[in-house]
Amino acid sequence: MKKRLQESTQLMIKHLDLDSVNERALHNFLKELESASNSNDIVQLVDEAIYFTQKNK
Repeated sequence: MKKRLQESTQLMIKHLDLDSVNERALHNFLKELESASNSNDIVQLVDEAIYFTQKNK
């Protein structure tokens, strides 16, 4: 799951026309995802990412 989230996030960074704020947020998400040690950490990160992306649509 962690690997797939990393891959999909990298694809979004590469292929979407993101502003600097959203691109930076996705890079930060990748860094935090790397340090996630369990599924609860991953769920929390995904929840935060969903909130951020909905807020900044």
